[in-house]
Amino acid sequence: MTLSHGSTHPQSIHIYDWQTDTNDPIAETPELPEDIQTFCIFNMNKVNEISTNGSDRILFWYWNEGDKEFDFYSPGIPTDFPKVEEFTQTAFIPGKSQAVSAASGGHVVVWDLSYIIDGTSPPDERRAIKVIKLTPDDPINVLMVQNNHLVAGCDKGTVKFFDLQYKIEAWFEGINLDRVMSISFSDTEEKPCIDTNKPKIDAKGNEEQNSFKCSNFIIATETGSIFQLKSTLYMEFEPDKKKGVQLLKGHSSRVLALATHPSKPLLAIGGYRGFLTMWNYATKENIWENDKYISEKKGPTTLGFPPDGLCLIAGFDNQYIYFFNVNDGSRFQTEIKLSDNSNKKILEYQSNWFLVKIQNIWLLEMMLTVFHYLNMII
Repeated sequence: MTLSHGSTHPQSIHIYDWQTDTNDPIAETPELPEDIQTFCIFNMNKVNEISTNGSDRILFWYWNEGDKEFDFYSPGIPTDFPKVEEFTQTAFIPGKSQAVSAASGGHVVVWDLSYIIDGTSPPDERRAIKVIKLTPDDPINVLMVQNNHLVAGCDKGTVKFFDLQYKIEAWFEGINLDRVMSISFSDTEEKPCIDTNKPKIDAKGNEEQNSFKCSNFIIATETGSIFQLKSTLYMEFEPDKKKGVQLLKGHSSRVLALATHPSKPLLAIGGYRGFLTMWNYATKENIWENDKYISEKKGPTTLGFPPDGLCLIAGFDNQYIYFFNVNDGSRFQTEIKLSDNSNKKILEYQSNWFLVKIQNIWLLEMMLTVFHYLNMII
């Protein structure tokens, strides 16, 4: 199933049979409604049904075998139900006719068929039967079914497991994550949350028991980091043991500036939300990361090294130039504030000492001051 982006053209859904040689879809929508749909999922109980949702509403789509086009309906929420904020994802409950949609406020809306004729919807279409505050004060970004659990990945870096009656069974928190944006479980046998090789003993000397089981899983966060978590972390009490294993650390926003060291295998990387990282491309590891002096959306737009490589020079969107220690990322006390009382603006300035790329706010006549300070600190 593919769901087109919809930023420049009307959205559409196409269903393909990947076991055939043809590239033609077996079913497709001519055009989706105007509100952008951001998530789609198959109903594993009924393969000719899918659900999509945008921030404002849920759509249930279905097609009959041999038909090329979908039909759909979009149930509303009764006005006497709790107010629901923006929808994020939808999941079908296995073995039931129910579906649940998560919202950014921590609510889930439960949809189900109702054979009570009330004039609001046909009996073969789902309607909202209840709204549950599933994760109070922790908005849900990911909602999925894993075996007999409904799993929620939340804003505060938590992952919570519920049974299919929406009662909490387990939760993974205190793992120092930012917003959970994706969860993927390993295709292995579920394991108990208690390490059988290291049983925990309660105050009475008895071995603790817990029936919760899940497969190991990985989490992707909003800042591009990926962590592996094992089921046994649920029973850990020490903060350092609850964090899991970090598999990848990415950038939290788009990259704005790069600079390579003149003699070492080092790459300085700066980005939109203010991150500044020194990466060793020979050992493939971060040497340091610095955000102490960087504010939101005032990140480095220009980076450069002098020929001897003793410092990193960084120009920021707030019209400051800072100088950083290459080895540990600490900042020298020297800083330069560029004036903004001139209309002279340049994009790039080349000297015989080093190359610095300058965004529109940087002034040509102030570059002499840069060299003056560089001679003072190096």
